[in-house]
Amino acid sequence: MLTLEEIACALSTEPWTVVMHNNADLDAFGSAVALYTSFGLRISAFFGLSRAAKHLQRACGVPLSEEKPTGNILILDTAQMTEIPLQPQKLMVIDHHPTTKPERNTYVDAESTSCAEIVYKLIKISGRSLDRRGALGILAGILSDTSQFRRAGSETLRTVAEIMEHSGVNIDEVLSLFDPTPPKAERIARLKAAQRLGFEDICGFIVATSVVGAYESSSCLALLQLGADIALVASQRNNKFQMSTRATPDVEALGLNMGQILQNIGREIGWDGGGHPSAAGMRGVGDAEAALHICKEQIKEILGNKAQHKCKKCGG
Repeated sequence: MLTLEEIACALSTEPWTVVMHNNADLDAFGSAVALYTSFGLRISAFFGLSRAAKHLQRACGVPLSEEKPTGNILILDTAQMTEIPLQPQKLMVIDHHPTTKPERNTYVDAESTSCAEIVYKLIKISGRSLDRRGALGILAGILSDTSQFRRAGSETLRTVAEIMEHSGVNIDEVLSLFDPTPPKAERIARLKAAQRLGFEDICGFIVATSVVGAYESSSCLALLQLGADIALVASQRNNKFQMSTRATPDVEALGLNMGQILQNIGREIGWDGGGHPSAAGMRGVGDAEAALHICKEQIKEILGNKAQHKCKKCGG
C-alpha cells in the first residue's frame, strides 16, 4: 500500500487528474478542490457531480473537465475500483472505505471518517498550503461524511478547528452548501418511496424496503425520518439495478455493518457493493426486487444471530 509521502512526491513531480465516483458527493469533490488548489491537479467531472457538489463548485469557481480522463489518474473516495472503467498510464487511489482492497497503488485509512481528512493530512505532509477554497472543500467533505459532526471523533473536531483557525472559513459557510430544499423530482421520489414501502419488525428493528426510479439515497433518508431503523431502496434501469441503504446509529452500535453486508453479497453474486457501516450501496445486473429481498434476508439472519448471542450472554 502507498504512503502519503509517496503520493505527495508523485503529485509534485508529474501531472495528475483527479477522478471521483459517479454523482460525486461533497467528500469526494471537496477533496478534489483541495488537491486542485494545493497541487494544481486537474479535476474530472466526467462521472457527474451531486447537487451539493455543484454548489461547492460554484462557490469555489474551480475549473472542471467534462472529457473522459486520461494520463495519470488519482481516484478519490471509491468503494469499488470497478466503478471506474478507465485505462490510465499511472493510477493511485485514496479512500477511507474499508471495502477497498489494499492494493499496491492505494492508500486506505478505514479509521478516517472522510476522504477529506486524509487529503488534508496529505497536504500537510507535502508542506503545501491550503487556501480558503481548499479549506471550504475539506470542511464540506468532513461535515458531509460525519453527518454534520454526528459521527465525528475528537481528532476530527481538532482538524476542523485547525482548518477554521488558519483559513477563516466558518461553519455557516459550509452548511450553506447543504441545500435544505431538494428539487421537485427528488421530493416526488421520496413520496413514491413512502407510498411503495414495505416493512418488517426484525428483532425489534424496523427494516423498510422500497423501489423508486431515482434518488435512492435521498429516499433512504426519508424512510429513516419516517421511523425505519434500516432502509433499503433500489431502482431498476433496464436489466441493471442500483441500491442504497441507510441505518440508524442504534443499528450501527449493535455491530451491524451495511457496507460489509453489501460487499459480501456483491462478491458472492457478482455485484458491486460496499460503503460505510450505516450508509452503503450496491449495483449490478439483476432484478431490484430480488436484490432487496436478498439484502433483507441477510440482515434478518445477522440481527437474529446477534439477538441470540445477546440472550445467551445475559442468560435471558
